[in-house]
Amino acid sequence: MKDMIKHGAGKGINNALDKYADFYIKRAEQLQPVIQVAAGRQVDIVFTEGISMGESLYRQALGRSNDQGRYHDIAAVQQYQEPGEQP
Repeated sequence: MKDMIKHGAGKGINNALDKYADFYIKRAEQLQPVIQVAAGRQVDIVFTEGISMGESLYRQALGRSNDQGRYHDIAAVQQYQEPGEQP
């Protein structure tokens, strides 16, 4: 009889906690900022706070793109220098 009571109480607590979890998940989904925009429409995005990209793939791609731009600029300057002239 004691085991049945323990099992029933445990199952009841488990169900109650599941309902609380579902409630808070739904609330979190409601708080998420979502703006719907038609496809193909140009938009401006303004960030009000900075974030750290760490060593993400996006940051690495930006670094490669910036490096390519710098190499292009250096090559353009070197093309217009006279022979023997130091940069």
